[in-house]
Amino acid sequence: MSSCAVRHAPQINKETQWKLNTVAQLNTLQKEYTTFFKDVGDAQKANTLSEADVTNLNQFGHPLRTAIQDANKAWVAYVAAPSDDKKQQIVNLILVAEELLLNLTTKRAELITMHTGGIQ
Repeated sequence: MSSCAVRHAPQINKETQWKLNTVAQLNTLQKEYTTFFKDVGDAQKANTLSEADVTNLNQFGHPLRTAIQDANKAWVAYVAAPSDDKKQQIVNLILVAEELLLNLTTKRAELITMHTGGIQ
């Protein structure tokens, strides 16, 4: 789920690469979160997810939203006053958010499979 905006750019120093990649990861997480819940809504409209399923996924989605928001806040704090501790906090929050998104995506797939008998 992570993306790497800058892979091999020798003219860009490591700190700038990290900053660019971090911004790309934060943007990707936000887009994937938004897309995930749009897809959940679409699946409910198509009757492949029930209202209870959507409520369940929404409850599991709250920690993901919080992790993304906290990562963005940590990013703003890092930009204002860079430190290794803040950098590590951002990395940890991104990892948590990615894991939560993976778990949610898996849960959604399981629910859809349960409702459709494996046909998606």
